[in-house]
Amino acid sequence: QEAPPQAPVMLPVQGKIEDDNGSLNGAMITVNQGSRVVSTVVTGSDGKYSFQLPLGGDYIISISKPEMVTKKYSITTRGIPPERALESFAALEASASIWKKVDGVDYSALNQPAVKFQYNPDKQVFDYDKAYLEQMQGVIAGIREQEAAILKKNKDLEKNYQAAIKEGDKAFGKKDYPAALSQYNQALSLKKDDAVAKQKIDQTNQAMKADADAAKAKADA
Repeated sequence: QEAPPQAPVMLPVQGKIEDDNGSLNGAMITVNQGSRVVSTVVTGSDGKYSFQLPLGGDYIISISKPEMVTKKYSITTRGIPPERALESFAALEASASIWKKVDGVDYSALNQPAVKFQYNPDKQVFDYDKAYLEQMQGVIAGIREQEAAILKKNKDLEKNYQAAIKEGDKAFGKKDYPAALSQYNQALSLKKDDAVAKQKIDQTNQAMKADADAAKAKADA
């Protein structure tokens, strides 16, 4: 009696996805071979995921979640000696972190894989390209610096905006409408089309008109 055919050996892949606060729930892991989607996995509350890859292929794995950056890594399961391809492989650990996007930052560098995994014939295991990883770590550090600079600028802008609104309210309370108008216009220059600043400018203009109408009525009387 012939032995049943052996199931093809697969490469197990596992990892954990985190954001700046820890384990990330709801991150989608998409495995592509060329333009074809091989599989998709969604992380649970522990941020963990796992899947298996057939040998003899090139794969791009994308990690994504709405409003967050998308990161990618690549796995090549080619170049494995036939005798080694009959034996099982230890799980390839591919953990990553993603974070919320910041408006105004160029994330195009993340279209390329952050890490590249391939078979290491010397160790007879799957390993990552260390030199490439170090290069990409520098690229990602540059992106995070861009984000920090923009967030600081936005924080300073918000601080100045709030100060202008506060000074405008103070002047309005003293019925110093020209000074109030000046502060509210400054706030509007910091935040284009801001509804709060626009409303306060309208209220101030109405108060100035009411005062002018009252003064005219008094003069006429």
